[in-house]
Amino acid sequence: FLGRRAWFVLHSFAAKYPDNPSESDKAAILGLIVAFGQLYPCKLCRSHLQQQLRDPELGPPRVGSREELTVWMCELHNIVNADLGKEQQDCNAFLVDLMYLKDCGECEVKKPTLEVGVEGEVMDPNYVGPWDAGIYGRGDNMLNSILTEGELWDARDLADLVDAMEVMKRWFRAFNKKEIKRMKEVLVKGGKEEREGMGKRLTEVVGKALEGMDKEGLWD
Repeated sequence: FLGRRAWFVLHSFAAKYPDNPSESDKAAILGLIVAFGQLYPCKLCRSHLQQQLRDPELGPPRVGSREELTVWMCELHNIVNADLGKEQQDCNAFLVDLMYLKDCGECEVKKPTLEVGVEGEVMDPNYVGPWDAGIYGRGDNMLNSILTEGELWDARDLADLVDAMEVMKRWFRAFNKKEIKRMKEVLVKGGKEEREGMGKRLTEVVGKALEGMDKEGLWD
C-alpha cells in the first residue's frame, strides 16, 4: 500500500515538473529523490531502493526537463518492478502523462472567511513574502524575515558569503566559532539594514583575503 502511494507521489511530481526548470527546481527534485532513498519508511525497501538508484543503466536523475524526468522516473519504477517480478510499464512520455498529468483543481479548498484571489485561489492575509527553496532548505527561520524580492536577492548573496566563510574557517581557520555564529544570527534574525551592513563587511574581508592570496602568487 505504501509503495503504490509513494510511486503515485513521485510520478505526479515528475508530471508537474517544469518544462524549463530553474536551478532551484533541479535542486529541489533531486532533494526529493534523495530523501526517498535516505528516509523511505520501510527499511528493507529502502535498502533495495538505494541500490536501484545506483543502477548504472538508469543513471542519475534527468532533471533537465519535465519529459526527461517523467521518463527517468518510469525507468526507475521498471527497475523496481523487474526486481519484484511485476509487469513493465511503457515509458513513452505521452502514455505516462495520460496516467499522472492531472488537473490539481481539486486541491483548492475555499473558505468564506478568507479573501479569494485570482482563479478562485484562497489567499490567507498572513501569507506574504517570497519563496526560495535554497534559503528555506537551510533549516533555519531566515526566510520568515524576508518580505520582498529585493531582500531575497540580498539574502541569497549573504547566505553564500556566510557559507564561504564557514569553508574558510574549516580549511584555513580564518574565522572563529563566535564570528560564524554571529553571522548566522544576523542572517536569520537581522533586519534588512543589519544584513546589508554585514554583507558589506564580509565582502571587504573576502576581498582582502583574495588580494593577499594573489600577492602570494597562489593563482599562478
